Amino acid sequence: TLSRLVAVLPIWLLIDAGAHRAALLLFIVAALSDAVDGAVAKLTGNASIFGAVLDPLVDKLMMSFLFVIAGTLGWTSLVLVALIVGRDLALGIGALNLQIRSKTRRLEPLVIGKLCTMSQFGFFALLLAEASGLVAYGPLHQLLVALVVVTATASIAAYLYYARFGADALSVDH
Repeated sequence: TLSRLVAVLPIWLLIDAGAHRAALLLFIVAALSDAVDGAVAKLTGNASIFGAVLDPLVDKLMMSFLFVIAGTLGWTSLVLVALIVGRDLALGIGALNLQIRSKTRRLEPLVIGKLCTMSQFGFFALLLAEASGLVAYGPLHQLLVALVVVTATASIAAYLYYARFGADALSVDH
C-alpha cells in the first residue's frame, strides 16, 4: 500500500524528465499492486482495519497528486482535477468524521467509489500513454473523461446520501 504512495515521486520525476513510457510502466505496476494487495488480503484472511483505512487513503493521495501534475502540464482540464481532488478531500474528511463519531466502526467502500478509483487509474494511464506517443488523443480520451466525471459525481452523491440519511449503512461493527 505504501509503495503506491512512494511511487508518486519517481513517476513525477520520470514525467518531468520526459520518460513517459517509464512513468507509465511504474504507474501500471503501482495500480496493479492495488488490485493484488486487496485480493491477497481477502483471500488469505489477512485484511486488517489498518489496511482497510490506509489503502483508500493512499489511493486518494496518489491520484490527487498525479492529477495535479497532469493538470499543471495541460494534459487534462483543471476543472477535472478540481473535481477529483475535491471529491477525495471531501470523502476523506467525511470518512474521518464518521469514524471519529462512531469509534467502533469502519467504513465499507461503495461499489461506485471503487469504480471511480478504477476510472481514475485508467484515465491517468491513458494520459501517460498519450504523452508517450503510444496512443493518439481521441474518442477513448473523451470516453474516459466522461467515465471519471460520472463516477466521481455519482460517488459524491452516494456518500452525501449516506452521510445524511444512513451512515450506519456504510459502517460495520468490529
